[in-house]
Amino acid sequence: MRNILCISGFLGVSADWDFLNQAKFNVFPYAPTDFEENFEYAAKQINELAKKNKCDWIMGYSMGGRLALSALCAQNNFKGAIIISANLGLKSDYDRRKRTEADQKWSEKFQMGSWPELINLWNSQVVFKNSNTPLRKESDYTRSHLERALRQFSLGRQPDFREALKKVNTPVLFVAGSRDEKYKFYAEEAKRLNPKFDSLILEAGHRVIFDINSQKLNTEFIKFMERV
Repeated sequence: MRNILCISGFLGVSADWDFLNQAKFNVFPYAPTDFEENFEYAAKQINELAKKNKCDWIMGYSMGGRLALSALCAQNNFKGAIIISANLGLKSDYDRRKRTEADQKWSEKFQMGSWPELINLWNSQVVFKNSNTPLRKESDYTRSHLERALRQFSLGRQPDFREALKKVNTPVLFVAGSRDEKYKFYAEEAKRLNPKFDSLILEAGHRVIFDINSQKLNTEFIKFMERV
């Protein structure tokens, strides 16, 4: 039985990981709102939780994937990792500034916007256009925690992990959807950074864990885990 620490995307809930085969995994689910301050501090929190829960694997999706990358770059004690639909980091100060400003605007919307209108607006983003839409209820969240996560873990505040990833000794599977061109590129780019990395491109959009049959996902993930 593998203990696996799973970090969901923004607006993620514990049930997002129910697709994982409970006979194969002990799942320890977390959300970006469980962590504080910045990527460096969050990495320490994540690695402490992994040690506490005896998790030898880490998995992250989207914002959660970026947080999992921060933990991997800070510490290489995992047996392996699976990173789903995650950005490796922006390369220019201009792009980081623009993204920080955009996420600040989103954080303000999440402070006060009507929930149904807000969720419709969030789901209308181009990145989600080729994916299934999971149900998200306002009662599952604390608004202040959501707006804080958008600010603290904005892609604009994330380091460019490329150089650090070259030094990671942990085998990592980078997963992306074939209909998500940008993140498909990141998954394939990551594979080129380090001989311990591999990529898996599935017939999906950005929301791979909601677009792909759970049996197929489990089969692919277990296949990778048994190789390392």
